[in-house]
Amino acid sequence: MKVKTIAQLNIRSSAGTNNPRTGILNPGFELEVEEVNGEKVKDSVNGKEIESSVWYKDASGHYYWGGGVENLRNKQQKIDSSIEDSASHLLFNEPPNHNSFINYGKLINVTKRLPNGDGNSVNIALLDTGINRNHPDLNNSNILLADIHDSWSDVIDNNGHGTHLSGLICACSKRESGIIGLAPNVKLTIFKVLNDDGTINIEKISKALISISNSEVIDLVNMSFNVPESDFNLLKDNIEAIHNKGIIMVASAGNGTFLSNRCFYPANTSFIFSVGSIKKELFSSFKTSGFYKTVDYFFLDEQIKSLSHINENKLNELGQCSVFTAIFCGLIARALPLNQLKSERNKIIASMFDQLAFDYKEQTNLEFKTLYKTSTNNIS
Repeated sequence: MKVKTIAQLNIRSSAGTNNPRTGILNPGFELEVEEVNGEKVKDSVNGKEIESSVWYKDASGHYYWGGGVENLRNKQQKIDSSIEDSASHLLFNEPPNHNSFINYGKLINVTKRLPNGDGNSVNIALLDTGINRNHPDLNNSNILLADIHDSWSDVIDNNGHGTHLSGLICACSKRESGIIGLAPNVKLTIFKVLNDDGTINIEKISKALISISNSEVIDLVNMSFNVPESDFNLLKDNIEAIHNKGIIMVASAGNGTFLSNRCFYPANTSFIFSVGSIKKELFSSFKTSGFYKTVDYFFLDEQIKSLSHINENKLNELGQCSVFTAIFCGLIARALPLNQLKSERNKIIASMFDQLAFDYKEQTNLEFKTLYKTSTNNIS
């Protein structure tokens, strides 16, 4: 385990302040150690005595007081800016607690640090079941009504799916038990294109895609749904028009064994970022057989907590690819280079996330809340 000293620290021959001191380390020194739990002891940092119950031992048998070092793998510590190649933790490796504050800007494991963006000036089109924009965790978010709707009553979320995804992307809570989304400063434009039972409304999807293709402000589109191939053929021209405007699209690829030989539409399109999910027990079979050619990224499936559309004091739980599509969309919003021509953004993001995602074939065990790539993607 790698640690860094945060103060002038004694090197001792064994654990305990009464044991011989063999040297001193200055602040900022990094070393590999083994963590050992000792009895409650005191040591001094900058002349102040502080209690600690942990001592660290390195491979040479030297001991260091735990209160004088920073654990570089501890999720509660900030990632040091000089460690470019260490894993950056944007999402805790444990399920969020219903009763505690959740910051989804600390949600996902990638290979290195993302740019420190919060989605500012990025406009995401969310095509889903609508939204409960009166949720207190969304009161401070930039929620916009799409031009295909006449009023906010047209996009009331009676299903919950859209509100759940909105929370993951852009919740901006000021409550002690609230949620902060992955990109809390984005503009989220709401298109209600799914029925209250979650089924697709192809007419509304078509209207939404035409609106987006004519837009000069939309940067990114989230489509956490799938349509039959026959319906996709009716939408294909509008989807291509959106791509030709330089607008990035993210769509759900599917779940489980489905992903070994198929991919949902519209995700089954070479220029759309496709995101799937699999169960942990399927890892070995996918490592052998691989993924379908148009599946770009995936997560291990689990239940992810986000906003409820009917109870502001209760968090909802959803899993599968639709949720992880929104998470990936939020990650793109954090990293989107707005200073680049729209026509170049797709390639830039593809190259960036090809580096940020872990190659699943190089892993011996997959971890939850970690972004994996199926292969070097062919997004154009």
